[in-house]
Amino acid sequence: TNDYVWVAVRGAGQLKLIALVMYVGLSVGGVLWVISLIRPLFFRFAKPDQQSGLSRVEEPLMFAFADRLADKVGCPRPDIIRLSLDVNASAYYETSWFGLRRRAFTLTLGLPLIRGMTLAQLAGVMAHEFGHFSQRGSIFLDRLIARVNLWFILAVHRRDAIDSVVQTLTEGGGHYLVYVLGIVLFCLVSFGRLLLWCLMQIGLLVSGSLMQRMEFDADSYQVRIIGLSAFGVTMRRLIALGISQEIAVKYAFDSLQCRILPSDLSAFVAELADRSPQVKKKAKKKIDKEPKVRRSSHPPMRERIAAAKEMNLPPAFESPVPGTALLKSFDRDSAALTDFLYRMRYGAAIPRDSIHPTLEAVDAYLELAEANRAFRKTPRYST
Repeated sequence: TNDYVWVAVRGAGQLKLIALVMYVGLSVGGVLWVISLIRPLFFRFAKPDQQSGLSRVEEPLMFAFADRLADKVGCPRPDIIRLSLDVNASAYYETSWFGLRRRAFTLTLGLPLIRGMTLAQLAGVMAHEFGHFSQRGSIFLDRLIARVNLWFILAVHRRDAIDSVVQTLTEGGGHYLVYVLGIVLFCLVSFGRLLLWCLMQIGLLVSGSLMQRMEFDADSYQVRIIGLSAFGVTMRRLIALGISQEIAVKYAFDSLQCRILPSDLSAFVAELADRSPQVKKKAKKKIDKEPKVRRSSHPPMRERIAAAKEMNLPPAFESPVPGTALLKSFDRDSAALTDFLYRMRYGAAIPRDSIHPTLEAVDAYLELAEANRAFRKTPRYST
């Protein structure tokens, strides 16, 4: 509205057209850009399967244990308990209305955690996850910030309507003014995304700081349940199981060549964490030298252990019983899931003689790993 004089210049026909295309391009591009920024707010996540998860009727001990622990921590009791293959646990509300309306409170536990931890250690991990939901205002703020961060990521990286318009203009050929319009739109998109990228980095730094403080706070609930000594042991065990899982997945799903596959992957992960010198060495190195990443949601493990030492609380719950005692059919279900994964990876024609009892598979892996290390240390001579 202020610079229309460019359109009114006399004797400058081509200049008028270029100026008009730029003004129209900026107007159209601005509208499309606003639409592309709003659209990520309406991004829909995959709808959770309400039928999956453990049943309170079939697994009453697990639900009773989780309920009692939730009451002790002071958070809602879980409505749904699910199992996963990750060396991880999580508690969250399944939500609607852009992630801000709460629905079912869901606890997810990794099979390797249940297999590889005592009941006290597993209780500590669950208490940590439940502890997040005693942070009433922080949980809402965390969900809101996560949604905004997702909006930034989608707005910066995902192709949208403007990209389609620019591609159509630049590939369609025709008058050079069409190219001018395409260049205008492209510059507008590039500059806008650069600004959004800068804001995204600031948002990730701020939210990373908030989530790291929330992790320290959730650790305090874990220490109150299992005590300082067990907290350190549990955190080191968690690191070792994570490293073991990476090794197990690569070993079991890389190929069938020279492989003795374990009949139960979760048991294989736990045995490796117990018996592999390589795993123990890597776990210690990771704890001692893990770098601090400001954008990460979790602080380094050594800082978490150091913060727990300042509390120095006695345990409220102790038990050397294996975590598998909470589930009636853990061994059968874990073996069935392992067989399903093998069939997904290798097909129904997988040789049955390639699957062996877990302890035999662990022995075979350790022998193979030792042979590989000895081979790498063997001097090489050239002629």
